[in-house]
Amino acid sequence: MAGTAPKDRRDLDVVLASCSGNQYHAAFGSSKDRCRNMFNEILHAVSSPRIASTRNHLVEGFLKTPHKWMLMVDSDMVFDATDVVTLIDTAEADGHHILGGLYFGGAPDGHVFPQIYALVEGEDGHQALESPTGCGGEEGVWGDILECHATGAGFLLVSRWALETIGEKYKDMAHQWFAESGHTSEYGEDVTFCLRAIDLGIKIHVHTGVVLGHCKQAVLDDQSYAEYLGKLAHMTKEQISREQLVRAKVLTEGDVEN
Repeated sequence: MAGTAPKDRRDLDVVLASCSGNQYHAAFGSSKDRCRNMFNEILHAVSSPRIASTRNHLVEGFLKTPHKWMLMVDSDMVFDATDVVTLIDTAEADGHHILGGLYFGGAPDGHVFPQIYALVEGEDGHQALESPTGCGGEEGVWGDILECHATGAGFLLVSRWALETIGEKYKDMAHQWFAESGHTSEYGEDVTFCLRAIDLGIKIHVHTGVVLGHCKQAVLDDQSYAEYLGKLAHMTKEQISREQLVRAKVLTEGDVEN
């Protein structure tokens, strides 16, 4: 649809599944309002103490609609119409069934990390999740579509087919899609969803050219991440923890296995 502004797109066949936690950020409300006309339907649910139940409720609601795509967005995300269009157009063109946008998390110690995860084998022989440091390149250039083992559900595009396939496999479980303890109790509900998909041969990808803001004490984005990497660059290897050094290798050295 050349010449058509993203917010005027009507052909996306997508439902917004909005998941609110204990805070509803004004920036998210503005984002949703700017993009409202792009969505065929909008579903909303307020998170219970177990967010998996809320996400599953949204999936169930989506599957009652006739539409192809569900875009799950948390109420602390900042996005625009171009982000929505780019994610859907890329998924359609490349045949992705689960495609996330890139956003960042933050730890109390100041660590900023992309919500892209790979399963790596720890020293004890057990698999653990690692989020890469530096996966955007030395200059913080984004744009690639990365395959990974898991990503967050804060801005996650999922096809009807993927949800139906996962739901059929896990139909006898209390939580068919998202579950805090689907694989092991240490994984969150979004990671469990991704691992269930992978078990069924459905690959997980993140579009690093679709960069979202994530409202925490401050809005975390690619600039926040670049600043964090800049701080690491001035530290010696002895000052950087082993965990941070491992993160720098994940994905950047092709350690993800299908």
